[in-house]
Amino acid sequence: MFCLEKEKWNSEQVQCSSIFVEPMKWMQTIHDGLVEEKLLCLGCEGRLGYFNWAGMQCSCGAWANPDFQLST
Repeated sequence: MFCLEKEKWNSEQVQCSSIFVEPMKWMQTIHDGLVEEKLLCLGCEGRLGYFNWAGMQCSCGAWANPDFQLST
């Protein structure tokens, strides 16, 4: 995974609101050929996070490419 921090616009530290992980077998939607989509629980179909093969920016300003985020 490639991560790049963006320039900080203020001196305040912003904490990450996500956990970045590598693709896992239970992430069914990544095997469906989609570029980006929600990550859902296989049991209850509740939203656990999001993925984007092109990458995304975290709430703290860091970029992750590809991006597999679990929400906290």
